[in-house]
Amino acid sequence: MTDPDETAAHYKDSSKLAVRGGFHARFAGRSWFGWFDERLGLTPGSRVLDVGCGPGWFWAACQRLPEDLELNLLDQSAHMIEQAIGRLSHLRIGQAVVADAMHLPFPNASFDTVVAMHMLYHLPDPAVALREMHRVLVSGGRCIVSTNSPRNLPQISDLSRVAFGSAIDDVVQARFGTAIALDLMKAQFSDVSQQTYADVYEVDDPEPVIDMLLTMPPGDKADAAGRQRLQDAVADLFTVNDGLVRMQSVQDMIVGTRAA
Repeated sequence: MTDPDETAAHYKDSSKLAVRGGFHARFAGRSWFGWFDERLGLTPGSRVLDVGCGPGWFWAACQRLPEDLELNLLDQSAHMIEQAIGRLSHLRIGQAVVADAMHLPFPNASFDTVVAMHMLYHLPDPAVALREMHRVLVSGGRCIVSTNSPRNLPQISDLSRVAFGSAIDDVVQARFGTAIALDLMKAQFSDVSQQTYADVYEVDDPEPVIDMLLTMPPGDKADAAGRQRLQDAVADLFTVNDGLVRMQSVQDMIVGTRAA
């Protein structure tokens, strides 16, 4: 999704996101949140902005947040912001705003760290958002983003293409896949580095696969024929794999620094 209105409608609440989150929570061998938390490297008193914070699940799961952290939240969905504020009442929240990631409503040099997790590929122009993140960072501040590797959950993308003719990962890779993300980050920041999370999901139940694909574009708008093709394709996949499908999850974390 790169159309702003379509993205806003899809993420007006967390219901579809919760279905996908449930799939990952059930089948992941280790926690993506825990892995990302270990590598944030936040310092006491840091002013942090989370762009596209969603319902705040990540920060609620963090175990390594330093003392006196000021967490600022931004999302295009008022419902997501409301959920995040309620979920994160134990943290020191600075500002929590409903706004566009491509037009950050903050003065220059407002934050020590800006984080954008798995959301820049939804924007019409991720480069504009990165320029805005650069603007609101202090000198020496860090921009930390994440995206899907092209090797992420290949069976999910293949099923979507068979059932619906395309996959959301086609958009992800074209807009902000790992290679493009690295290039865009290097255009704005110095000392750009990449770390890769990898896991293997052992999926032994076809229903969560179907449910997840029906919450993702283009499956979320599938007609009856498309849903039936999905049912058939998933059944075939599980039959060929004797009821246990191993899926590789690969995510990339990219970090850059605003030069002094």
